[in-house]
Amino acid sequence: MATLISWLGDNDLNALKGDSSQDIGALAEFLTFKHFSRIIILHTRKASAAQYARWLGGRTNAIIQLAEIPLTRPHDFDMVYDRARDTVLRMVLGSENHSHEDVSYLLSSGTKAMSSALLLIGCSDLTGKIYFNWLDKDQEDPENRYVRIKWPERFSLSLFATRSQSSYDSGILIDSEGRELSRCPAMKLVYERGRRIAQTDYPVLIHGETGTGKEILANYLVNESARSSDPLVI
Repeated sequence: MATLISWLGDNDLNALKGDSSQDIGALAEFLTFKHFSRIIILHTRKASAAQYARWLGGRTNAIIQLAEIPLTRPHDFDMVYDRARDTVLRMVLGSENHSHEDVSYLLSSGTKAMSSALLLIGCSDLTGKIYFNWLDKDQEDPENRYVRIKWPERFSLSLFATRSQSSYDSGILIDSEGRELSRCPAMKLVYERGRRIAQTDYPVLIHGETGTGKEILANYLVNESARSSDPLVI
């Protein structure tokens, strides 16, 4: 089953305001040349989403499923990612045909945090084809305005999908040598993020006042990285 997952944005809802022959929004436009058996629409507005689903249903034969994501801060990436991820995995992996699911993601609707969340979900939690509308006005053919994003394999995005399984959510934070690092929830979060980023080749800038533990964190990053056997140069 070919499934498309997309947020519902303001530009999509504008198609409901009368004559939408010129601008029907990214999602409807994408469906003029890409065909799917199922469309999962993530949204934050129940009434508008239901109205949009009825309108979109007149333009496609696909099964349309609405998934309301409760968000108090739609620009808060952590909140958006965690709640969207749980919903997407439940709806797709809970399907009877999930083993044959061909999943695609459209990043053109919603806030930047929403698009970023779908990007990470599509590159790590539930891999699929990822599309984005690059809005080149010189391209009259809609099909030429949508590009498929192919994320480089060297970016290990699966590292970012482990937040709900983190061993740092409770208890005392201990380093690889058994030394206590912190009991503070905020510092546990810092080290959790550090552990994930240490698995990549990204440069890391650590800043803070004297005595806040910058050198301790630097040592932790090295010990958690592939360079743990190399000398630490400070």
